[in-house]
Formats: sequence, C-alpha cells, structure tokens
Amino acid sequence: MMSNLVLRVIVLCLVILATVSGVLAAEPERRIFISGCNFGSVMLIDGESRVIWQMEEKHEVSDIWLLESGNIVYSRKNGIREVRPNYALGVGAEIIWEVKSPTGSECHACQPIGEDRFLVGYSSNEGSYLVEIDSKGNEYKKIEVEGQKGAHTSFRQVRKTVAGTYLTSQQKNGGKSREYSSDGTLMRTFPAGRFACERLENGNTMIACGDEHRLIEVDKDNNIVWEVGQNDIEGVTFGFIADFAILSNGNIMVCNWGGHGGSSGGAVVEITRDKKLVWSTDKNINGFVSSIYLVRE
Repeated sequence: MMSNLVLRVIVLCLVILATVSGVLAAEPERRIFISGCNFGSVMLIDGESRVIWQMEEKHEVSDIWLLESGNIVYSRKNGIREVRPNYALGVGAEIIWEVKSPTGSECHACQPIGEDRFLVGYSSNEGSYLVEIDSKGNEYKKIEVEGQKGAHTSFRQVRKTVAGTYLTSQQKNGGKSREYSSDGTLMRTFPAGRFACERLENGNTMIACGDEHRLIEVDKDNNIVWEVGQNDIEGVTFGFIADFAILSNGNIMVCNWGGHGGSSGGAVVEITRDKKLVWSTDKNINGFVSSIYLVRE
C-alpha cells in the first residue's frame, strides 16, 4: 500500500508538471514569414532563426501576408500570387492563383482588404497607380498617382487605412509617402517615406525611410514625435530600413536590408521605443530581408 508521503510527492510532481506545461503552452514560440529583394526565397522562421518552412522565390518580394486559410499572398515584382505552403514537408508550395503586372510595370505591394479583394500598386516609366483587384485580376477601383514615374523607383508598400484613405510610398526621386482620399485626391505629403507607411492606432503614422537609414513616427501635423536613426541601436547599423511590424507590447520589428550597403547586425531586429535591442535574427538569415509578416510574437 502506498504511503501518504509517497502519494504527496507524486501529487506535487504532477502539479509542477502541469504548471510547467501550462506556461509553455501559454508562450508559443515566435513565428515570422520573411522574404525580400535578392533574398531568394520565402521562409517561415522561429525565434532562433531556424527555418520551419521555405520555398524558392527568385523575384523581389516586398509584401507578404498570411491568410486565414493558412495560405500566403505576396508581391513578386511582376505581380501577386497566392500559394498553399507545404508545412508538413517544410518546403515548397502549390500556386493557387496569380495576377501578373501590366507590361512594363512592377508590383511591390499587396494588401488583403476583404474577401477576395486586394490593394496593389503598379509602377511604370509612364506613371504609378493603385488598384483594388480580385484573384482573377478584375479591377474594382483605380487611383492614378501624379508625379511618380519609374518602374523600379516608385511604389514599394501601399496601404488602405481603416478610414478608407490610401497611403503610398516612393522609393526614390524625392522619397515621400503620401495620403490620398478614397476618390484619389491628394490629402497629405509626409516628410519621408521610401518603403512603408502605416497608420497607427493613436492616429500617428509610422514611416520606413529606406536609404535615409531611419524609421519615424509623425503626428497629424507631420511633426516627428519619435525616430530611430542609423546608429541609434547598440550593435546594429541600419542600412535601408524596409518593412516593419508593431508588436503588442509596443516594441517594433524592423527589416534592416543591406542591399545598398552600410548595414550591420541582424537582418531583422526587434527594438524598444527607448532604442534598446531586444532580439535579432542570427547569421543563418542573410541581410536581404525587406518584408515580414509576424504570425506569433
């Protein structure tokens, strides 16, 4: 017959085991989709920079999203594509649909904006425009942007806000983000904006400034209320600042793309508002990551 002491020890061990298991379950590992210009693939990595899944992608990927189905949709310079990753195998994907860019145009942006609706930005030497399309390429709304010409030097990411306005970017030739009304009227020009522009919950706007080597936050009057510069983070030198993501704790994940030189440290870094380095990818991930999608923080 089991003694009371032995029984108590067993119960205590079970309680400890259950507690540890609960903590681990409550804190799942980080998961991030990454890709970029000259990166060569689309990957899902964990917090230790280990590759969980990947597929080859030779085209420039400047925007990537995870859909509710588990599929991903991404821009690939010559259009946008939805694929079904083979997560079980850890490599490869099935193409579900693809919409190609118009002849002479590049596409660096795709934002899901509803059921089978996507905002994309097309740029060519003749001009640039925003268009809302479906997976068959049918166009539902088109907004031409004045003064932005150049297939590779105009749009990177573009976004539709919850208010129905549109935020654009301009990779070179002045490098200003802009905001347009739902009918295409220019509402605002920001002080910078070469890659990404996102409206924050507080009403301010976060802007990734590319080769200006900085990430800035501006208020409704375009005053810069926060910024991080090229050498503000110990152990990191920012090159071209590309995509970013705001975490629930207020930290910011930043793509430190090195294709134009001048960068060091992780290809993707997490920093605090007071400019401390919290996390970064390791040397397993090369320095050409320019787009991310955070699945788990």
